[in-house]
Amino acid sequence: MPEIKYPYKIYLKGPWQYFWVGLMPQTAEFLGEGTVRLPTSWTTLFGNAIGKVRFQRAFHRPTNLEKNEHVFLVFEGVGGLRNIFFNKNEMMAETNKLGRFSCEVEITDLLQPFNQLELVIERNGSERENEPVGVRKPVRLEIRKGECL
Repeated sequence: MPEIKYPYKIYLKGPWQYFWVGLMPQTAEFLGEGTVRLPTSWTTLFGNAIGKVRFQRAFHRPTNLEKNEHVFLVFEGVGGLRNIFFNKNEMMAETNKLGRFSCEVEITDLLQPFNQLELVIERNGSERENEPVGVRKPVRLEIRKGECL
C-alpha cells in the first residue's frame, strides 16, 4: 500500500447548488437557484448583480481516518465570504484566518457519514477591483496527521 503524503487533499469542486438569499436580480436570466462547479468568479456566474448567495455542497466522510488524523476545511481565494456552515453549525466565528481571502477550520469532531457544507457569499457593490468576489480556488478538505491546532 502506498504511503500517504500529508496533508492529503480532497477537492470539493462540484456539484455545488446555489440559492439567492438576498437582493435576487429581477431579470429572466436569473432563476434564483442552480448548480455550478467551483471555483469560479461572481461575475462569471451573476455578472454585476448585487446580492447574497448560499452555495451548498454535500460529501461523504473520508474513510479510514486514524485517531491521529484531523480533517480541515480550507478556503483560499474566497472574496465576499460572509458565513460558513458545516452540518448546520456556523463556523465563521471559529475560523483560523490565514489571510484576507483565506481561512481554515477543523471539522474532525463534526464529521457525519454524510455532510453538508454551506458558504454564504455576498457582493454589495462596494468591492474594489483588486478584491473580486467569488470562489477563485477550489475549496478542499485536508487530512493532516498529528495533534490538533
